[in-house]
Amino acid sequence: MYKLSLSLVVFLLAFHVEAVKVYFSNSHIHGLVYQKSLISDFEFRDKLPKTEIPKADWKTCCGKYGPWPFVYPLAVAPVQYDKLTWLRDRVIAVAKKYIGLPYMHKHIPEAGGLDCSNLTSWVYNFGLGISFTSNIRKQAYIAGRKLAVSEKKRKGDLLYF
Repeated sequence: MYKLSLSLVVFLLAFHVEAVKVYFSNSHIHGLVYQKSLISDFEFRDKLPKTEIPKADWKTCCGKYGPWPFVYPLAVAPVQYDKLTWLRDRVIAVAKKYIGLPYMHKHIPEAGGLDCSNLTSWVYNFGLGISFTSNIRKQAYIAGRKLAVSEKKRKGDLLYF
């Protein structure tokens, strides 16, 4: 697991002024509470490492799909918002960030693109700090709960068929 250095922690705290609370243990950021907007921390998250592996080593260590992504800090909905609505809106905001990205079987956008299963995995990781597999068959069973056929589908739901 990637460990934050003291200088990186200082940078993160100085850079991310929208964060109200930052939870630390063993040099890991556990959660950030945002106050301004759904996307106010995107610039902050874009500056975080995308993977634990240096880019120069991607081809020799990681095969044609590129490295596995770094697990991003948990994003916590501000108390003044309905938590579920905020999380759903956040998923949509992150997905919109990647409109136009090439369709390629890669694990992180910086490797050249994403395919559908890696996009869903990346969006939830980047935007919410929720990391799950990019394997589509496994996503269908572990990335949430099965909805009843009669249940209303909402933004942020992942549909598998």
